[in-house]
Amino acid sequence: LTISDNGIVTLGPAALSPGAANGNLASSGEYLVAPFWDDIDDESGDVYTLTTGTTPGRKFIVSWVDRPHHPATGDVSFQAIFHEDSPRILFQYLDVEFGDSTFDFGKSATIGISGSLPGETSQYGFNQSVLESGMAILIDVASAPTPDLANSSFTVADQVSRNSKTNQYLVTIVNSGSGATSETMLTIPVPSGTSYVPTSASASTAPTPTFNSDRQQIEWGPVSLPTATSETVSFELEYTTPSLVTIDVIATIDDQSATQQLRTASVQLIAPPITSGTDSLGYHCFDSYSAGGPTYGWFDATSGTPIGSDGDSVIEVATPFPIRFYDQRYTSLFVGNNGALNFTGDPISFSNTHLSSLSAPTISPFWDDMDDLGDVYTDTFGSAPNRRFVVQWNEVSHFSAPGTVSYQVVFMEEDDDFILQYQDVTFTTGAVQNLGASSTVGITGGTGAGETVQYSFNQPFLEDELAILFIKPGVFATLDEWVVF
Repeated sequence: LTISDNGIVTLGPAALSPGAANGNLASSGEYLVAPFWDDIDDESGDVYTLTTGTTPGRKFIVSWVDRPHHPATGDVSFQAIFHEDSPRILFQYLDVEFGDSTFDFGKSATIGISGSLPGETSQYGFNQSVLESGMAILIDVASAPTPDLANSSFTVADQVSRNSKTNQYLVTIVNSGSGATSETMLTIPVPSGTSYVPTSASASTAPTPTFNSDRQQIEWGPVSLPTATSETVSFELEYTTPSLVTIDVIATIDDQSATQQLRTASVQLIAPPITSGTDSLGYHCFDSYSAGGPTYGWFDATSGTPIGSDGDSVIEVATPFPIRFYDQRYTSLFVGNNGALNFTGDPISFSNTHLSSLSAPTISPFWDDMDDLGDVYTDTFGSAPNRRFVVQWNEVSHFSAPGTVSYQVVFMEEDDDFILQYQDVTFTTGAVQNLGASSTVGITGGTGAGETVQYSFNQPFLEDELAILFIKPGVFATLDEWVVF
């Protein structure tokens, strides 16, 4: 480097001093460090250098001490400090008053640094009174703009995995960093127990995601992602084997200087049984996903009779035809606000349990701690001998969650079977009570585990437009001829 009397340090092996006449650093074309570039005289004072500290934290100091201006007038003192462990340069000013207002406070000086190329300039002052005694100016390299994907998300439409069921996933890539990405790429391995649904992948920005069959993964990118922007990628998987499924999304960003990986929280999917076992009286159930299972078909009972159920009480309702349940025939039933009904009038507690603990014959489409919002309706559809009697909990609320759900029990006159149907089982996004996660679903004859078919207990096995059919196979004999021996 070259140190000039004129308040400049010039860097480089062939460094040349730009002379006494200061100029705008934007047009210097040289590596200059200018704490006080001006026409400084050498008639008094001196320029000193000093190294302090130890490697790798040393400081190299260049000090102009008691130096006058040309033509001769009072003197000033200032220094530039270079740091070994960083690109920082510190300017310090002990005295910036010559005693002549034409030159005082940097009025005729250039303060700043420059490189050899256009745009490589950081100029604090040029012929401006911007300095004062006791002042310091730190010149540093700003942190390189970096992208950040930490606020990205990975969501799944349905937390329930079922055999042959498809499910949609949504990856939202959010760049909340200070710089754009030159490349953003997604890699989504398809886990065992699932298969990619062909052509289901899409993105908000080209290119379209592709499925790499050799690696069994969904791939998207590379794309540039500016700061404060987001992109979405969606795809569908079909569940070939009900199991616990975990999916990790890897988003890689490459911004020349660094590579960052984002691994989202795993999404875990659970698989309920699609058919139940058979209890001691032959009752068992099938849901919409089982072979030969029921087809969802909602009966809107809100044009029927509201029963005004609330709290833990039950209200007796006459049935339009006798209902056979666990070898008993009933002409009325008792509906509870808490998502269940029974045939004896026992209160239905807000605290759901395993059905085998109940002493009353009970049908439980969604036994949980329900609040008083919404109502329960009954209505009859069709004509004898194929009528449908419906008990519908319509837009009912939970005691501990906002939002409402709707579900119903449909009794069939001709064969004593009945169906549980679910129009909406999500109270609100993120509620822990969604999908039946805090409810009991099933039936019991009230005599213990032997007379109980429980579909779920505090498990998120329900979903919108699901139907569950409960049947008890009947045995019928026709007497054609009585034979006497």
